[in-house]
Formats: sequence, C-alpha cells, structure tokens
Amino acid sequence: MAAATAFLSAVAYFWRPKKHLYKVALAIYILLAITTGALLYSSGMTSSPFIALGMIILVFAGLFGLTGLGLMFVLVNGYLAFDLLILHKALESSQQLIVFALGYEIPLAASLLIWHSKSNREDDQDKAYSALAKELGEVANKSEIVINAIGDGVIAIDSRGVIQLINPAAQKILGWGKHDALELDYKTIFKLEDTSGTPLPENQNPVQQTLKAGESVLRNDLTLETKSNKKLFVSLLTSPAGQPGTGAIIVFRDITKEKTEERQQAEFISTASHEMRTPVASIEGYLGLALNPNTAAIDEKARLYLAKAHEAAQHLGRLFQDLLDISRAEDG
Repeated sequence: MAAATAFLSAVAYFWRPKKHLYKVALAIYILLAITTGALLYSSGMTSSPFIALGMIILVFAGLFGLTGLGLMFVLVNGYLAFDLLILHKALESSQQLIVFALGYEIPLAASLLIWHSKSNREDDQDKAYSALAKELGEVANKSEIVINAIGDGVIAIDSRGVIQLINPAAQKILGWGKHDALELDYKTIFKLEDTSGTPLPENQNPVQQTLKAGESVLRNDLTLETKSNKKLFVSLLTSPAGQPGTGAIIVFRDITKEKTEERQQAEFISTASHEMRTPVASIEGYLGLALNPNTAAIDEKARLYLAKAHEAAQHLGRLFQDLLDISRAEDG
C-alpha cells in the first residue's frame, strides 16, 4: 500500500492532468489515509507513536469537501464500531477514550471547520464572480448596442489583424456580412488605396501604423474598395484597442458624397471666376482707355469718377484671380 501511494504520488508530481487533478489528489489522499490507518492499527492505535501522523491526515480531510470528511468519518468511527461490536474490546479505559477523542475525533471536527470556512469563501467568490460577470455582461450589452446604433463603420481587430467585431454600418459600407467577415484578415475586406487608386504600402497604411506603433491615425485622403469593387472616399480613424500590440479599432465613414459636392463646388467657382474675369478685364481695359489723355478728352470731375471705377475693376479682377488660384490648388 505504501509503495502504491509513493508510486502514484511520483506520477502525479511529474504529470498533472488538469482536468482530473481533484480526482488524482483524492486518490492519493485515500491511499495515504489507508496506509496511515494500517500503520496505526498495527502499532496499537491509541498507544501508537504515529498518532500525530494520523491527526495530520484527518485535519486535511476538509480540503476534499464532504467526500474527504465523510470518508474519514466512516473510517474512524467504523474502526470504533468494529472494535466494540466485533472484537468486544472498545476502549478499555477513560484514558484511551480521551486519547481517541484527541487523536481522531477532534482532528475530524477541526477538518469540518476548515471545510466550512473554505466552502464559505468559495461561496463568496462565486457570488463575486457572478456579480462581476453580470456587470461585465451588462456593460458589453450596452457597448454592443451603442456600436450597432452609430452610423460610422466600426471594425475591431486583434494584434494579428484578424477581425473580431464588425458593426452593421461597416457591413453596409463594405458589403460584407458579419459571419463572412469575422475571423478574416482585415486586408481581405478593408482595401485602402490613395486617391489615384494605388494600394497603400504597409508603412503608409494607418491600420498597420496603429498596430505597430500603438498610435492613433486620422486620414481623410484615402479611398476604399468595397466587395462589389466600388471605390469610396472615406474618412477613418484608427486607434489602439489597449496596450500597443493588443489590437486596433477602425472607425470610418463614407465621404464620397461630400467629396463630390466639394469637387462640384470647386468646379463651379472655377468656371464662374473664369467667366466673370473676362468681362471685368474688358471693363478695366475700356476704363483705362477712357483715362488715357491720348485716346479720350474728359474733364477732371469725370476723370475722378472713372479712376475710382477703374480701381474697383482692378480689385474685382484680383479677387476672381485669387478664386481661380484657390480652386486650382484644391484640384491639385
């Protein structure tokens, strides 16, 4: 029995099966208790020099819950009943009764207290874990409601760039369903290009910059290719999900309509400025001829009025030229 206990203990020391750890520990404890019981029985039980070892074994019964306590209670009191009913010995003196109580029954009572204390702590921990899980669940539900309700697309990726979350707005913009997009590399569905249609190199990709450097990046000058190969102008913000290297959050929106309106506005300003500049230049030229004494003879009062009109025409011409320059600069 002792050899079996030692062998099983050695095996458990080098090989710890996590799924069956409790069962293995209980088996070793039972073998150890039986071995110790045999040792105590063969050495006189109440007069055994190994009674302290028995007390230690009994105290640890509470660590195995009601199973360990029940087993030790049966063994101790089973011996007492066997001694009394079968052998008709019982405990021959009050001294032996005291020794038996101190050596075996009291350690069992102490073990019961240990189990009760351990059980209460576990109950408190279970309640705390349940409360925490409930609170986290409520927070997660609220966060999911907010993320699903906002109009901007939101994609969460892990440190490897694998998609962990995609909200309905992102699904609508990209044309990818949730179940199709999850667990894919973000580059599969989130294809960024510059305004000329060239795919972004990795060192200029804002998502990669956030994953590697842990920095937030804001861009308004990129296009995005959808699942249907449609090109969209997007405004996007990439932010780290936590500590650098833990992932990133991509928030983006379609600004194609805004870009189209800006381009149309710039084209209108450019056309209007060009069309208005031509007659203004003609007016300025005729006023210049009227002010020239070699081409026209006018009195001083008329010359004063014409000079003010000529100055205003020049100012208006400069304004139209500035508008043309600005619209050309915005067009690149």
